[in-house]
Amino acid sequence: MKLLPILLCCGVGAAFTTLAAPNPTRGSATTAEAQAASNLAARVELELDMAFKALDQGKPIIAAGLFEKALVRDPLNRRGRFGLSTALIQSDKYKDALSILEQMLKETPKDYVLMNNIAWVYATARDVKVRNGARAVALAQDALLINPVDCHVWSTLAEAYFISGRYDKALRNAEQALRLGRETNMDAKLIEQYELQVERSRKAAESSSILE
Repeated sequence: MKLLPILLCCGVGAAFTTLAAPNPTRGSATTAEAQAASNLAARVELELDMAFKALDQGKPIIAAGLFEKALVRDPLNRRGRFGLSTALIQSDKYKDALSILEQMLKETPKDYVLMNNIAWVYATARDVKVRNGARAVALAQDALLINPVDCHVWSTLAEAYFISGRYDKALRNAEQALRLGRETNMDAKLIEQYELQVERSRKAAESSSILE
């Protein structure tokens, strides 16, 4: 409640004085709580920034520790949870990463970025027990229905088809990823990766055709 200026109460009467009288205890507590919440949010953001910096430096274990520390303070922080899943993927802890990402997808089922990341894990995990071509294809297709012009998702779908042994489809989707990447002026390193993906898919498709 906004307090009235004291001057408005002078000479008016006891009733108005009572209505306008401040509540120091409640007001102080509210201010202190707001300040504490602000300080907590600032600390969490600082820890998250440090964690993402560690990721960029190729230090996923250190990054994971920082993400976990931030999430102790703010357990539902989506940026922190997403970052932690990335650190876990880079540390080959795929099941832990998928547990986080799948839960986030349940909370926001239309988040195509989450769909794409989960699909990428199922398509590329070094642990073959984690790989799931059918699941990867389905998730990437769902992501494309939401955003059909994201080259990352086309690349993910290509990889999903590749591990499923469907090399012709892998090639078509890899070519689409490359075309969109060039049209949107993506980073040169990413374009190079797409070119390698196209070449690998083409060779696999040609070999498969010969064997048939």
